[in-house]
Amino acid sequence: MYTLGYIAITIILHFYFVNEQLQIEIQTVADLKQENKGLYQQLSTKIDDKASILNIKIGNKRKIIPVRNINWIEADDYCVKVHTTSS
Repeated sequence: MYTLGYIAITIILHFYFVNEQLQIEIQTVADLKQENKGLYQQLSTKIDDKASILNIKIGNKRKIIPVRNINWIEADDYCVKVHTTSS
């Protein structure tokens, strides 16, 4: 009987401390959201929301190409060829 009581108290304390950790993480995320909102407002005055890069998936990797470096884009069956100034 004492063993079951001990196990119950241990489980309750475990969940109590896990709950405290979650509340601390939620508070931290809320603080980050406020910081990022300020950074976004600062950047939005300098940069518009239009895409200035092309993010291409090649196999399991991603290649980021600035739009200003693209000369033209060619469709080849199910593939696309991106012709840039650098390559």
